[in-house]
Amino acid sequence: MITIQQYCQQALEIWFERLIPALFPFIFLANLFAEYIPSIRHRRILVPITILSGWLFGLPIGAKMIADLTEHHVISADRGQRLLAICNMISPAYVFGVVLPNYEIHRKTTFHMLFLFYFTPLLCSVLQEFLQFLFEYCKKMTVSVKSMKPILSTGGNSQRLRIESEGIGTLLQEACPLSVPFSKALDHAVTNALKGIGKIGGWMIISSAIAGILSLFLPRGISAACFPILEISSGLWITERSLHSVLLYVTFGGISCFMQTKSFIDHSGLSCAKYLFSKILQVIILTLLFYGKALP
Repeated sequence: MITIQQYCQQALEIWFERLIPALFPFIFLANLFAEYIPSIRHRRILVPITILSGWLFGLPIGAKMIADLTEHHVISADRGQRLLAICNMISPAYVFGVVLPNYEIHRKTTFHMLFLFYFTPLLCSVLQEFLQFLFEYCKKMTVSVKSMKPILSTGGNSQRLRIESEGIGTLLQEACPLSVPFSKALDHAVTNALKGIGKIGGWMIISSAIAGILSLFLPRGISAACFPILEISSGLWITERSLHSVLLYVTFGGISCFMQTKSFIDHSGLSCAKYLFSKILQVIILTLLFYGKALP
């Protein structure tokens, strides 16, 4: 029987031996990128860069870059929320470099998995947009004609004030000398990267400790099913699972990954509840695709 100390030790070893070498350089670059966002004149180009970085480097780097763009008013909070659901996921390098080597699969299956891995978040985002539109439409239908006019006029004023406030913030940022000396930017980037990678390791150890405590009281099968939900890296490393169930766990990311993401977006105005809902919706969609024989 694995003790709580062994659970924590396993998480610490994975964090130190695998995640620090893999993530720290990219977290450092993301923080260096954030130092110079205000001084970049054509900042719209940063959006596709952020999307590509989120797809390639995975969470929490995608969350960090989206939060920075939202805080500097490069994108709105609504758009940042949509990008968070699409870009902040387990990196393909982790899936194809760590998870899949444990399984013997055909090249065609690998292509299908790569397609599903990127297609599911996009489909989820479209479905969320439709559900939000449907909810707002139904809400408007329940409002009487008399009360609709003041609501619409107030909403227009608040919308205009929000746009004007964002525009003023952007003008102030562009008017001020925001260019940071490179040596200072490097120092800030290293400090923030160390803080970020420390948060990742801390949440991995805490989640593994909780999984170890649950294993003392729950039956072995239930605790084994809960472990990857709490901490995905250690959970998949210790327990043996089918390829389909592993992909579902990877799509969700686990509570540890959720808390890591939360720590990076706390001050950006992005909603953690909406992000969690989008991850659950992605798992449901991927499950339906599995039952629909989308993956052989």
